[in-house]
Amino acid sequence: MSLSHFFRNVQRVDMPEAEYHALPRLNASTLKKLVSRPKDGGGPINVGYILEHGWPAGKSPAMALGSLVHCLVLEPEKYAERYACWTGPDRRLKEGKVAWAEYQATLGDKTEVTPDTLAKAEAMRDSVRSHKEACAILDCDHEVTILWDYFCDGVLVPMKARLDAIGDGWAADLKTTMDASPEGWPAQAAGQRYHLQVALYHDAAKALQGADCFRFPIVAVENARPPYPVGIYPFTDDAIDRGRMAYMDAIRLYQYYQKSGWPKHYNETAEEIDLPAWA
Repeated sequence: MSLSHFFRNVQRVDMPEAEYHALPRLNASTLKKLVSRPKDGGGPINVGYILEHGWPAGKSPAMALGSLVHCLVLEPEKYAERYACWTGPDRRLKEGKVAWAEYQATLGDKTEVTPDTLAKAEAMRDSVRSHKEACAILDCDHEVTILWDYFCDGVLVPMKARLDAIGDGWAADLKTTMDASPEGWPAQAAGQRYHLQVALYHDAAKALQGADCFRFPIVAVENARPPYPVGIYPFTDDAIDRGRMAYMDAIRLYQYYQKSGWPKHYNETAEEIDLPAWA
């Protein structure tokens, strides 16, 4: 079947990030969480809790750094309204105290970052900018929202995606990672289930544009240490097909629990277990 059978009412919408996150639509983050291991915070029990109580407000240091790098690379004009970094005089001195009070008065909802964190994020940004193909891939529209209804077993499931970058016939995602090497990236991508996310984004963007051919590379920049090297990695057709099967299965699983109820425990009655083979 064609993509238009599954992806219906596809539209591109310009909206702020906060408004996007507030939309009560299914997205790749929820699907990846649903098929992840419980010990990693995934599975139906954890997803059911998130749907009822919301996503955790805080971010891990790695996620916070990734968000900062995204801003510096894709939306540098919005850095000043989203972030603040104290670089004033010694706060123990009189002039430092005055400057600190003025700085605090301008914070509002901005995220504070340390000078070291900002310097690291700027170095990662510069590394991306020094990569010619990465610059060419990212030279397009950024932070684009796509909305659609996904046809699943006779039901239309409202869905959403926010793409880092999209051009005419391609889209791309910017990822920060511990290992962006050709040897290490496949394991990183599989562990984070990026094939599911990219397949979903690929199909939504392709349906939006009505394109016959569509490509979706990932721009991966290392965050472990300088010089923060970059790798460009499109998935193979086989990997996209596997990601497509993964998101289709995850959407069906989501629909099942939406209808039957999200579990709160691993079992409702005692369940006899045996020891693992290695014990």
